[in-house]
Amino acid sequence: MPMWMTMFRRSSFYALTLAAIVLLQPASAAHAGLEPALSFLGSWTMRVTPLPPPGVAVEPPPPFTAFVNFEAGLTVHEVDGANHANAKRMLLPDLGPVGVSNGIGAWAPSGWTHARCKLINLLFSSEGTHIGYFVTHLTLTLTSSNAFEAEGQSGIVLGEDPEGEVIFTGPLALHGSRVELDPSRP
Repeated sequence: MPMWMTMFRRSSFYALTLAAIVLLQPASAAHAGLEPALSFLGSWTMRVTPLPPPGVAVEPPPPFTAFVNFEAGLTVHEVDGANHANAKRMLLPDLGPVGVSNGIGAWAPSGWTHARCKLINLLFSSEGTHIGYFVTHLTLTLTSSNAFEAEGQSGIVLGEDPEGEVIFTGPLALHGSRVELDPSRP
């Protein structure tokens, strides 16, 4: 085989290899962007502690347990009994007793051990009429593969637009524990 043909084959091989690496890079980079999210995926039990808002004479609700599921599509679902639509709670004296639905929302990783989350719950009057939203923004930090700590703010928004004016904001602290299968049970 002539030398020029050998050189052409080698250079073609190297060019094709380089092209494959370049063409595959965006797919790999896009997938790599989701890898940090994998550490939060799944179901969690959360201990939620509402904290007293600074400078406001409102007693925060007592701590309660909630369940949250972080999903691969970067959606989140939250369920708890303390703020259920039928469990009338006094969040603000001006509103009277209210009910709060289960929550839905979005989350995004911000590194391997951190994430941000936004939850939206429907807010109901004591008569069962939809009066607004309970919107929570959280910053989460994994403390191990099976636990996280979080802090954030919950706000009350009256009206039909969950992005409307927040009339009250209160801080929260949370501790989450991953729901795991018990290997000793079927």
